[in-house]
Amino acid sequence: SVLVGVPLVEGKLAAQINARSYHSAGEWRANDGGKLGEESTASISGTLYGEPTENLSFKFRVHYQLQCLKLQH
Repeated sequence: SVLVGVPLVEGKLAAQINARSYHSAGEWRANDGGKLGEESTASISGTLYGEPTENLSFKFRVHYQLQCLKLQH
C-alpha cells in the first residue's frame, strides 16, 4: 500500500492518492490437491479535499478496484 497526500492550494485545496496491491495464495486444499481461495486485488483511489470558504467544504472521492478470485487451482 502507498498513500500520498499533497496540498494544492495552501489551506484551501488538497489531494490524496492511495494505491494497494494484495495477493493471497489460497487457504484451503481441494480433494484433488489444488488450492482454494486464491485471491488477487489491486486498487487505486483519489480524494480531493476543499475548503474554499469558512462556511463551505467538500470531499470528492474516486475508487477503482480489480479483483481476481480463483476457486480452484
